[in-house]
Amino acid sequence: MIYSNSALLQKTIFITSLVLSIIFVGSYIAQVQRITQGCYQTKIYQREIKDLATSVQALDNQYQSANSLEQLIPKIETLGLVKIETLAYLDLGTNQMAVK
Repeated sequence: MIYSNSALLQKTIFITSLVLSIIFVGSYIAQVQRITQGCYQTKIYQREIKDLATSVQALDNQYQSANSLEQLIPKIETLGLVKIETLAYLDLGTNQMAVK
């Protein structure tokens, strides 16, 4: 009787340890997969950030070249404005009001 209880106890311990080992291995695999997926997402986001930074820089260069003085002078010349030699200001005084 003692022998059969000992054998039963050994089988129970073996089955319990086998089940726990399977649970621990499964948990480990799940954690490694989660970590790997996080690293992969980080790489994707870094690549997207780099692409966006390049796009922003290209748009900034395009904006600066469109608003440069070299681009504005030909547009101003087509308006037909006349360059003045001297500038005269009107003295409006301090107590002036506009009335209708």
